Amino acid sequence: MLSLLLYSYEKQGLLDDRGLFSYERIEHVDQSAAKNTSKIRKLITELSSGGDLASFDIMRDKLSVDMSEEELEKSIQTLINSGIIYEPRRAYYKLI
Repeated sequence: MLSLLLYSYEKQGLLDDRGLFSYERIEHVDQSAAKNTSKIRKLITELSSGGDLASFDIMRDKLSVDMSEEELEKSIQTLINSGIIYEPRRAYYKLI
């Protein structure tokens, strides 16, 4: 029974290459956008580890190779809307 379910999920494309459920595939989330938000979360964690706030300018400079400024802004807004980060001052971010 379990193998039939796994086979069905695999055929539907709900499993990743490791055989685990992929949230992005289940929720039809753009995988590159999900990777971008993950990179931003990690960077904000690194930048704010000493109690400081993560500056948009610093994040833009560090992530300029991986994503455009527009993608960065969109991913930051997604994180704010989902309640993962907040903006205590304009263009400065911190994890909640």
